[in-house]
Amino acid sequence: MFTLVPRRPGRYASFPTFTVTGDHLYLFYREGRCGDPRTHGEGGRVKRARFNRKKLLAAMDRNDREDLSHLVEETVILFERDNEMDAIVTRLHSETYALATRTFSPPDNRMNTYLSLSSTPDFSERVKVTVPGVQWLVFYGKGVSLDNRFIFPAYGGLTGDKLFRPLLITTQDGASFELFSHLPSPVDGIHLNESSLALLNGARHIFMRQGEPPFGIWHATSPDLKTWTRPRRLLTNGHAPMALAHENRILLSWRHLHGKVKAATALSDPFDGPVRDLETYEGSIYDGGYSDLGIVDGSLLVFYYQGNHRGEPFIRCARIIS
Repeated sequence: MFTLVPRRPGRYASFPTFTVTGDHLYLFYREGRCGDPRTHGEGGRVKRARFNRKKLLAAMDRNDREDLSHLVEETVILFERDNEMDAIVTRLHSETYALATRTFSPPDNRMNTYLSLSSTPDFSERVKVTVPGVQWLVFYGKGVSLDNRFIFPAYGGLTGDKLFRPLLITTQDGASFELFSHLPSPVDGIHLNESSLALLNGARHIFMRQGEPPFGIWHATSPDLKTWTRPRRLLTNGHAPMALAHENRILLSWRHLHGKVKAATALSDPFDGPVRDLETYEGSIYDGGYSDLGIVDGSLLVFYYQGNHRGEPFIRCARIIS
C-alpha cells in the first residue's frame, strides 16, 4: 500500500478515481476541510494529480517507501464552487473522457450535479445535469460508451416516486440528458443507490448499495442496459461497490463494514472466493473505503481513501500483482 495524497491536519481527502492516457496516470479526488462526522467535511474542491505512469510503477516495484506523493508532477484544482463532493472520471473511449461532479451545501442541503466531457483528462467547463422524469440524481461509478451514446450509472428519485433507486442516464453531446432505464426495486421499501457497471460474457452486470442497515451489495444483469433482472443481495455489510471485468471474472472493491467505528477497503470476486480486506481503519466508517480499480501495465491498482480516528482521511493505492 502506498500513500499518494498524504494526511494533512484539518484536511479531508476523499473519493479517488483515476484514468491512464499515454505516459501519465491521472488521479482525481475531492479535498475539503474537516467538519462534523458523516459530512465528509466542508469547502470541498475537485483536484487532479498527474503522475508519470512508469515512474510511479517503478517506485512501487522498489517498495522502498510508503509515501509516493513526491512523484506527483502536477496538482491542479478543477472546480471549487460552493462545496464540491465528487470527482468521478471515466475514459469512455480513446478520444473522450468524462468527469462527474456534484456540489452539496449544508445546512439546507442544496445539491447540483454536473458532467464534463473532454478529448483529454483536462476539464475546465461542466454542464448542470437535468433529466426529464427525474427529480434528483447523483452519479456514481464509471460510464460506458454504447451505440454512439454515453451511459452513466447514477441513483436518484423519479418524478412522483418516494423511493430512490439506481438510474442509467444517457447523453450524446454532454449538453442534454435522458433517462435510459432504471432498476426495479428488489423488495418493497428497499432503497438502492451507489451503482457500478461491468460487462462480462455479453451480459451487463450492475452492483448496487443498499441504502439502509444492514446495508449490503445487490446485483442484477441485463443484455442491453434496458431490461434488468430483479436485484438480489450478494454481500452484507457493504457500501460503495466499484466493479471491474478482468480475465473472465469480475473484481469488486467496496467498503466493508466491521462495526460502527471500524471498516475496510475490501476486494473480492462477488460470485466466487473470499473477501480480502486491503486495509482497515477505525473512526467514522464514512471517512474511508470508497475506491476505484483498474489494470495498469499488468498490475491491478486499487485507489481508496483511508480513514482514521481524527477524521483526516488521505488517499492510498494498493498494487496487486497476479
